[in-house]
Amino acid sequence: MQLEDLDSTEASRGVLFVTSSLSTRRGEVPPPRVETAHDESRARLKLIVLGGLADTAEVLSLIDGDFHAVCSGEGGPLRSLPQVCRVP
Repeated sequence: MQLEDLDSTEASRGVLFVTSSLSTRRGEVPPPRVETAHDESRARLKLIVLGGLADTAEVLSLIDGDFHAVCSGEGGPLRSLPQVCRVP
């Protein structure tokens, strides 16, 4: 997944949001992994989810629901903000 228009602070907040959301889940072995790469010059964050279909769907749901609001510090749902996420 690729997200556009994120500076380094927003990308860090978003990555922390996703990884901490996944690390608080209990009873699941193995937990999904999320690999990230932020290109500061292009303000682009790439997220690669390694896990089963249900885990991947959960991560995508997190990103669609609250990710951008968390990145921007607003904390509200993404529905009220412009859509910046696109799957290449």
